[in-house]
Amino acid sequence: IFNMTTLPLENLWQPPVAEEDFVNLCADFAYRTLEHPSVKQENVAISCFKLLGTLLKRYNHSLVFPVRIFNILKSCEMAVKPIAHGMEILHDDFQIQSIYKVIIEQILQGLDDSADTTVIRNISSFFTELGQVAPSLLMPYIREIASDVLSLDSYQLRICILQLMSEIVITELTGEEKSPEDRAMRDEYLEHIFYHIHDINAHVRAKVLFLWTHMKNLGAVPLAWLSPVLKVAVGRLEDKSATVRKTAIQLIKSFLERNPFAAKLSLEELETRYNAKHKELSDFRAKMIEESNKMEEVNVK
Repeated sequence: IFNMTTLPLENLWQPPVAEEDFVNLCADFAYRTLEHPSVKQENVAISCFKLLGTLLKRYNHSLVFPVRIFNILKSCEMAVKPIAHGMEILHDDFQIQSIYKVIIEQILQGLDDSADTTVIRNISSFFTELGQVAPSLLMPYIREIASDVLSLDSYQLRICILQLMSEIVITELTGEEKSPEDRAMRDEYLEHIFYHIHDINAHVRAKVLFLWTHMKNLGAVPLAWLSPVLKVAVGRLEDKSATVRKTAIQLIKSFLERNPFAAKLSLEELETRYNAKHKELSDFRAKMIEESNKMEEVNVK
């Protein structure tokens, strides 16, 4: 079917525009396959999105696509990973970019506090997978996603978005050569993650402390954030949740082990340097005493 759609089929109609029913019929094969166990095979999933990419690019299928994809995400857990990887195919192979904004808006419109656990779990998995596959695709929309999702009651969605922010910080926004805009964006994401150390849900607090540990181990935490994060982590040692206390201890341990301000010299080398400086100081004192004695002699005369 994919090979067939790459042919100039529009010439079969007059004017040369493929009928919507025909386009939907071809797309339906791909949508049904995404809900079938065979989609777990990588080549099947790739073929599905190559077909959908062709229909989007050449046959004006962009209105139906976001709705169908969202419905599949809501009801079919096994399609989450193939769809996330399929978004990258649409971007890299077909240069389709505008569709992401539409899909994200469709997802955000369908998410609210009344959404059931299956929908929340699948959408969380989708954002997490997409953040790992192609975090740069989500960067332009992360503010919109965060403003809508972090205010919801679902702790799973909050964990998902905060984890997504940390992945973007690690993969896209770490480094001294980053522009002022990138640094401002990084600080904005870190502020969100920092704020949720005091989240009302213990699962979120524990996950956020883990995210800080993960970022610290990968060198993605700027020096200016070390002291505030460590101070708050110490406060979490008195958390009512044992999991949060345990994660706080792990974070503090990571900070102590990878403290950029700590001395990295061996005891022997420190003693050698100390003795050398102590000798210099003693020589300087002796010289100052000698000069002082000379001045007293001059004053006496």
